[in-house]
Amino acid sequence: QAAGIEAPLAVANAYERDAFANLFDTYDAKEGMAAFVEKRSAGFEIGALMDLTLTKTQAQMQDLARKAAVELLAPAAAENDRQELFPVENLKALGRMGLLGVNIDPAYGGQGAGVVAYAVAVRELGAACAGTTVAMMVTNMVAEAIDKYGTDAQKRRHLPAICGGQYAAASFSLSGQEVEVTLQVFEQPRFSMVSPTP
Repeated sequence: QAAGIEAPLAVANAYERDAFANLFDTYDAKEGMAAFVEKRSAGFEIGALMDLTLTKTQAQMQDLARKAAVELLAPAAAENDRQELFPVENLKALGRMGLLGVNIDPAYGGQGAGVVAYAVAVRELGAACAGTTVAMMVTNMVAEAIDKYGTDAQKRRHLPAICGGQYAAASFSLSGQEVEVTLQVFEQPRFSMVSPTP
């Protein structure tokens, strides 16, 4: 069976080598690409392609999200969909659990867990309730935009409230040359302007 994996890989490497060879004019560049392909293909063995083991932080976020999915989201998902309810309380609870700021700097109340941890959390939550998970994703995206582009004052004011669930959800809208970040708690709207950086 190993030969079955090696043969397609050898064919793929040949196609890759030919494709890249057409991009280079010089003999040195062609030799460099050939050496790269040979070295890389030597490392392609069964089980040596990529280590997909989650880090400790990623596994912790997966466990946390799975627990939230099973205990919080799944029991109410069908009824929320049937009644077309926006899951305000679920989102606030996800915030208290740290799932509304997965990739945000811990200095502003986030987890700082990284994009893989975020993706794993989204997968776990989405299996239980797509509606709540979409709102969670948008809220995380808004928090990341503020974390990257907001002033320090905006970060201090809004990120802890988003990450901690004091804001039930955050959203944004784009208009013209300005980017308007609209933070909204359904009982009390909050607004902040963030100008794009040149």
